[in-house]
Amino acid sequence: YDLVVDKLPARGKLLSFFVRLDSGKAVLLERKVVQFKAAEAPKALESSGKAARYQEYDSEFYIRIDDALPQLVGNVKKTIAMLPDHREELETFAKTNRISKGGADLTKLIKYYNSLQQ
Repeated sequence: YDLVVDKLPARGKLLSFFVRLDSGKAVLLERKVVQFKAAEAPKALESSGKAARYQEYDSEFYIRIDDALPQLVGNVKKTIAMLPDHREELETFAKTNRISKGGADLTKLIKYYNSLQQ
């Protein structure tokens, strides 16, 4: 996989790191969401507090079409709506292969879409 730096649409001009899962006309990007949690002092009746740590959350998936800003992927229907030029073929592919929002399934869907572009 390739590591890519790109702008996030919701955060204006802030850059973020992405993992490129597939490329072509539509580029599938995965953003690992990690948040730093500061140390906490002990509460009542606790002998020690919580140490500082990193909290991992579910990954976010984005699709970038051509040179546009990456768009956050919702469910499969919304993802197919983002790719209108082969909508019927993608809907059939999603039903027969039981595509869900997970990274491996989205990669299959985007690879299929990019294969239709050739």
